[in-house]
This record gives sequence, C-alpha cells and structure tokens, in this order.
Amino acid sequence: MKKTLFIISMIMIMISSYVFVQEQKSLDQISWDSGPSTQTMMISLDSVEAEKERMVQILTETADKYEANLELVTNRTINGDYYRFHILYLNYDQSLDYQLVSGRELTVDDMNTDNFIATFETNASNQIGTYQDLFNDDKVYFMPLHAYVKEYALYGRMFVSFLNPDNSELFLTELSNALNVSSESLTDNVDLITLGRDTVQRFQQLNQVILISFILALIYFVMFHSKKISVMKLNGISVMD
Repeated sequence: MKKTLFIISMIMIMISSYVFVQEQKSLDQISWDSGPSTQTMMISLDSVEAEKERMVQILTETADKYEANLELVTNRTINGDYYRFHILYLNYDQSLDYQLVSGRELTVDDMNTDNFIATFETNASNQIGTYQDLFNDDKVYFMPLHAYVKEYALYGRMFVSFLNPDNSELFLTELSNALNVSSESLTDNVDLITLGRDTVQRFQQLNQVILISFILALIYFVMFHSKKISVMKLNGISVMD
C-alpha cells in the first residue's frame, strides 16, 4: 500500500510541476508584453495615418509638454526570429519592472542615443545592460524611440505614465487633435493586457483539478484498502505493506 501511495503521489507531483512550469512561462511572456506598473493610460497607434517623422514629433512634443513617459510595445520577426521591442521616450527617469543582471537602466540622457538593453547578450558596443529572462526564451529589446524609428515604423500599444497623473486627459486631448483622430479611436480596442491571461487561468484551473483529484483518489484508496485490510485481519490473514 505504501509503495502504491508513493507511486501515485510522484505521478501527481510530476504532472502538477509540469503544469506549474507552463503557468510560470505564460506569466513570464505576459510580463514582456506589459507596460510599466506606473502607467496611467494605454493608447493604440494602429488607427493613426501619419508619416513616421511627423508622428514622432507630435508624440515627443506632447510628452514633453505634459511630462509624460512613453513606452511602445510591439514585435517583429527578423530573419525568422521573433523579437519584442519596448520603445521608450522618457521625460523623467524611472526603473522598469525587470531585473537587471548587468549594466544599467536607460535614462533621460539616453533618449537621443542608440543605446539599448536586451534580454540576451548581443556583443554590440551600444548595449548598456541585460535584463533577466527567467526561461531564456524571450528575445526583447529596450531602446529609445529615436533609435527605433531609424529602421522601423511605429505601431502597437503605447503605455503612457505621467509625473503628474492629472495631465492624462489634457495629454490625450492634445495628442488626438494633433494626430487628427478622435480620443476614442486612440483608446478603443486597446488590448488591456489580457494577453495570455486566459492561458494562465486554464493552467491554474488545471492545477486545482489535479490537486482535488489527487485528494479524492487518496481518500478513496485509503478507505478502500483500510476496509480490505480489516476484512483480511478478521479472517486471520496477516497484512504485509
């Protein structure tokens, strides 16, 4: 009986551990798709029809006026490899929600440079830091807005943080007017970082089902064998574990 219980327990632990690891991987991927915890609003640039240079000028001038930090999160496939990009424009220094394993954070002074941080070593002279990637399976770049637009167009979700949160409505109104779009079009259909959350919830629910099933199976197994052992003892049969 003890051996059987041990085998059942080990099987349940292995299954539960696997599900837990998959849950943590999903949470890790969500973290790379998320903006800063200090964000006040999130907007989408997908509906904006403007030349890249003009859009950058409007975004930076409006951010400067209302002391806002911008963080655009997008992704690209380059030479068959999938990369995430966090494109930053900072008016005040802030630490991002990631663990540095080497180097330093991007600051306001880096905004007009080509310096960047990544989750992996690139051997580039302008890489100033490396963020920890728990499973070493996400290639993510963090770079200034001016460096990114030298090569790529702007699209995706933009997270906006304010030194003074009361500036958020004024920022949105002026930005929409300058871009000649409505405030609603900038904020409608924005993914509110439910990305992958359904997957995480499914893993959590599966782990709960595994735990409950294990407890019920254990109770049944113990009760069944206790009854069987009692009958064997009444009939004078010795019981061996």
